[in-house]
Amino acid sequence: MSGDSFAHFTPSRHLESQVILAKADSREMRWSPNSLHLCAYVISAWVFGILACSKQKSDGASNDAKDPGAPEGTVVDDSSHSKLDSQIRVAYFVPADRQPTSNYEKKIKVLLQFVSDLYKTDLISKGYTTEGLKFQLIGNDPVVHLLRGKSEAAVYNGAPNYDSLIQWSKIIEEIPVEVGTPQSNVIIIFAETYDPDGSAPIEFNGGVALGLRFSTKGGIGLFSAWILRDEFCATSFDEQKARFFDVTPVAGRTALGSGQPNSPRFEFIEDGFGAVAHELGHAFGLSHELRRDSLDIMANGFRNLRVNYKADTKQEDRVGFSPDNARLLLSSRYLGSNLDLDDHLPPTIDASLDSLKAGDTTLKVSVSALDDRSLHSVVIYENQHDTVVAGRELTGTAATFSDNIPIATLKPGNLIVKIMVSDSGGNLTTKEISTVVAP
Repeated sequence: MSGDSFAHFTPSRHLESQVILAKADSREMRWSPNSLHLCAYVISAWVFGILACSKQKSDGASNDAKDPGAPEGTVVDDSSHSKLDSQIRVAYFVPADRQPTSNYEKKIKVLLQFVSDLYKTDLISKGYTTEGLKFQLIGNDPVVHLLRGKSEAAVYNGAPNYDSLIQWSKIIEEIPVEVGTPQSNVIIIFAETYDPDGSAPIEFNGGVALGLRFSTKGGIGLFSAWILRDEFCATSFDEQKARFFDVTPVAGRTALGSGQPNSPRFEFIEDGFGAVAHELGHAFGLSHELRRDSLDIMANGFRNLRVNYKADTKQEDRVGFSPDNARLLLSSRYLGSNLDLDDHLPPTIDASLDSLKAGDTTLKVSVSALDDRSLHSVVIYENQHDTVVAGRELTGTAATFSDNIPIATLKPGNLIVKIMVSDSGGNLTTKEISTVVAP
């Protein structure tokens, strides 16, 4: 993709699945350099509620939509019979006691160019047809809505007891309906709520990176605007590309990827730009994927983005989405082509799981799925290792299969398996099977 065009941004007609919800520190992504250690974003409704065995959720299955500022994902009413506005909204949120950073519109445009390039290039390399991410535009550029907060930054970030879930709820509450709503639009928000001064164990105090799918129509990705600082974000594509290889130490700051003080500049850039791609994936309904941890956007791969800009990187060594998550992405109305926009009825799922004991390395899952028009894909996830473990394309109005799925060694205790089925209209249904792994 060239650095001076948004040609592929053409207009067109829940918080993360992780049982640990720690108020760890300024940013809720607590990962080791090589593996996911702790992810306290909040992306699926099932993390927060009381889980019933074999509970099923559909994008269009409920009229009980909750306050979008609530700290849990929710099943929302998705029964509208109008064509959907599948254009991503972008907002820059500035508290009452802060000023917008310099050149914020140009910087956000550059950042989104990199993120869209990552999505589009990877999906096309897998043989899919896509225009890339579809943004609300003025001319060829994404619209950036400047939102002035009602309160000071500390009200949102909770200083000195920083809490990203408080930021999530308070900021979403202040999104004007003319910008969009989480139930009806995917919205990317850059928040100037981090504290730029003072030491921090990781990056900056008050940082946040969260994502959640609300429905077929909507989701939220919320990110700290520290990534828009002059030392990290450029105002041109080519200058930003060069910064991915800038090893200059950032004095007194520690990037989350390496966890080393005075981390090199490129680590902050990979972490910030990559977090936007990662959390946006959650806003589209994707789960973590650790089968290729260091190269997967939905794992730690987003902290290795610069390999994609090295001339000698082979296709198989590029950072991207797993085939299973990529397939699910293509059922999103913000990315997919030839979707049935008149389809508002989600698929139904019946599923079962064989009994399990500690030490098992296989899941036997049986699935039966039905849709009134056409099924699209299925993805299977298990929470002990916080990863997608299987998936496949689905066709026709009915599909039935049983698979023995290889997984990492199970430990005794609770286990949740999620079966996510999408249809040709972009509707998604999730079946959750809660069980206990015997000693």
